[in-house]
Amino acid sequence: MSDDFHDWTEADWKDFYGTWPKPTPRKVDPALLAAVKRGLMLLYLNELRPTKAPKKIAELEKISRLVKRFV
Repeated sequence: MSDDFHDWTEADWKDFYGTWPKPTPRKVDPALLAAVKRGLMLLYLNELRPTKAPKKIAELEKISRLVKRFV
């Protein structure tokens, strides 16, 4: 049998994981956070007292389109 594989029990794991690339934190668009907060508030208020006002429905649709862009 060929000796292509090393004995991994004696590997230097600290060195191996030290060279592993570290994940970079994602930057969150502030517009997304504001849209999610506003959208959640409007949805909560709409559950309490349903609205048929075109202005509020249009704002909910606008926020949902913005959130869909990021998700």
